Amino acid sequence: SENGKIMPKFTVLVGIVLSPWPAPLCGNFTVFPGGHHHLHKQVKSLGEEKFLATMRPRPRMNVDPVQIIAQPGDVIIAHPLLPHSAGPNHSCNIRYACFSRISRKYLLTCNNSE
Repeated sequence: SENGKIMPKFTVLVGIVLSPWPAPLCGNFTVFPGGHHHLHKQVKSLGEEKFLATMRPRPRMNVDPVQIIAQPGDVIIAHPLLPHSAGPNHSCNIRYACFSRISRKYLLTCNNSE
């Protein structure tokens, strides 16, 4: 923690959609726009260690979630501190996606090895 700010352990979250999410409630990647403001206030008041201990179960965001509509091959790029989750899946299909956490340190290492 630096001045009440969470220091992310990775630089960017990248997801590749492998099955269609044509409508909400298909297990969609779900974001909470503006939720980072709420989380920042909690980190500032609790400190990073106590805040991270409260992450299970997930804290209430007090913002409406947005379920991302996507098709196979779509790529999702998200900041690591953007509150997100998998939405409920009420469809008959399994939701498939591949997510990876990319760190800046790794990117710099790869770039320097060329």
